[in-house]
Amino acid sequence: YLSFKDLLEDSELDQFISRCPRHRKRIFTPDAVLVSLVGQALNGSESCKNAVENILIDRMKDHKTPCSLNTSSYVRARLRLPLEPIKDLTKSVSERMEMDAPKDWRWKNRAVRLIDGSTVAMSDTPENQLEFPQNPNQKKGHGYPVSRISLLTSLETGSVLDFAMGPFMGKGSGELNLARGLLDSLNTGDVLVGDAFYMNYSFISLVKERGIDFVSIKKKNAKFIEISSQRISAEDRIITVQRAKRRDNHFSWIEKDEYEKMPETLRLRETTVTLKLNGFRTKRITLVSTLLNYEAYTAQDLAELFFARWNIETDLRNIKRILNMDFLKSKTPEMVRKECWTHLLAYNLVRRVMVRIGSHHGIKARSLSFKQSVVFLEAFLSKVSGALDRYYLWKDCAALLGAFAIKKRPERFEPRAIKNRRGSNSYPDFEVTRSQWKLAQIWPYLLEGLDVKFSKSVAEEIEKTIGLMII
Repeated sequence: YLSFKDLLEDSELDQFISRCPRHRKRIFTPDAVLVSLVGQALNGSESCKNAVENILIDRMKDHKTPCSLNTSSYVRARLRLPLEPIKDLTKSVSERMEMDAPKDWRWKNRAVRLIDGSTVAMSDTPENQLEFPQNPNQKKGHGYPVSRISLLTSLETGSVLDFAMGPFMGKGSGELNLARGLLDSLNTGDVLVGDAFYMNYSFISLVKERGIDFVSIKKKNAKFIEISSQRISAEDRIITVQRAKRRDNHFSWIEKDEYEKMPETLRLRETTVTLKLNGFRTKRITLVSTLLNYEAYTAQDLAELFFARWNIETDLRNIKRILNMDFLKSKTPEMVRKECWTHLLAYNLVRRVMVRIGSHHGIKARSLSFKQSVVFLEAFLSKVSGALDRYYLWKDCAALLGAFAIKKRPERFEPRAIKNRRGSNSYPDFEVTRSQWKLAQIWPYLLEGLDVKFSKSVAEEIEKTIGLMII
């Protein structure tokens, strides 16, 4: 895994180490643990044993004293690793990427940001269940703790600018509440694009007061109070909408005092466009935006911009499926957050390689395959060693990875169907937690008073589970 250290600049690692608490010079230093976690994310391996084995192999390559294969020291080092420096490093990589990206990748010379939400599951432990309760519609013992996540990405580079996570249910757990915390990562003059869920009077007001423009699709049951309109064309008009006089349940994520301080009216633009794509039915949609200058931003421009919103869906798929962040293996909420941010750091590092490759070949980074880039980097970096190889690293990557550009196929369409399902899982579902199931297997022996010896970890798990059942 330490070969992935080549994806980080020396100055970035130095800054990360300086922000970590004082530590002894040991085998599992903060930078070594961080690089190992990034390698685990890119390799799709959650095993601590594999991580220690790779560190051992790298130490032997460098003619250093071999470390033990016992994972306890590595696990404790992961717990000591602070979260905030990982966050700052992830955002720093993204900021540098935005600065290095060619300016002609921008839309109308403006930076476009995409926002969307999703969910991730995690290990079923009492600590995770307490902070991230599972979906209430699931039968108790069948599901896993679930966290709602919100993601802010760049349309130009595909990098993650900011990230937030919270419980799936309860006060303050809504997607809009998480999304508003990401607005501080935007700059004046940016354009934010979201789906119909974000077309909310309060959310648009928060975006506009930061000097940011907003584009979304109109909800079918939109409840804006329209007080005036100005017709631009048959399919385009500027409307003035009024703030609702009373807070309804839809605005529960906004405090009453803050809501009443918002502007009483908003000027928005409604643009209706007709979609004609091969393989799909012709469809008419209405876009709502704060881009009122209809001469600078035509209806076609807005339609193309909104279609680009789909890129964040592929970003979420790449993060959750390719980097395996759809299910988090950590046992505590603290480690769950570290696992998320190290996955996002790994994602941004791959995106930075793609941006450099795109700049080298004169193509947009969005035109490169993320999956192929991960596979190639894993194979390429595993063979790289020594300063001489590192010198030619980016040059060789740029020359070879440029072949993975995704070609445009406008005539292609595929049916939404599955031809063949290969096998099925015949194992029954758990109706209790895994700890309770394990306890049920040994309960007869405990009742009979047999002298059964358990390891320390199993004994602690039994005591904890019995205590939870008694409560």
